[in-house]
Amino acid sequence: AVLSKALEDVELNADVSVVDLGAGTGLCGAPLRKVLAPKTPHITAVDLSTRMLERCAERGDHDAVVEGEAVDHLRRLPADSVDIIVAADVLAYIGDCAELFGEAHRVLRAHGRLVFTLEEGDAGFGLGPGGRFVHSEAYLYDAAAAAGLRVVALDRGPMRSQGGAPVVALIAA
Repeated sequence: AVLSKALEDVELNADVSVVDLGAGTGLCGAPLRKVLAPKTPHITAVDLSTRMLERCAERGDHDAVVEGEAVDHLRRLPADSVDIIVAADVLAYIGDCAELFGEAHRVLRAHGRLVFTLEEGDAGFGLGPGGRFVHSEAYLYDAAAAAGLRVVALDRGPMRSQGGAPVVALIAA
């Protein structure tokens, strides 16, 4: 539902290019295809783990799999070449989002979208109780603006559970 809301008014060309950063086993592939139908996007999965990418390829919802780090992958892409970048549960491994947001801005086409989740923290960014980075809503807006991006949708919801309790995430586009 969140993915649908984040992408509902994005203007897309016929050749939709999607980059799924931190794709893992490829769980975002099928929902992306469903949300973007009837268009047939080219979805590239990017992840650090060979084993995860093997599982992603087996799932079959991505057109290409690339082993590598998120920001490095974006750096290799031409400017204005991507319509949608998804980073679900990725920014918990990145403290300062400036580089990722800057590269996303560079590679996104004029009406492109970066859709991502952040574990919510109180101020700025830092390590949370689970040893993953947390980011505040104010930091999200400031970092996006500094990179030339604009937050067009923001929601809160459970991302996963830790110790039996839900971890609240900021879900943004």
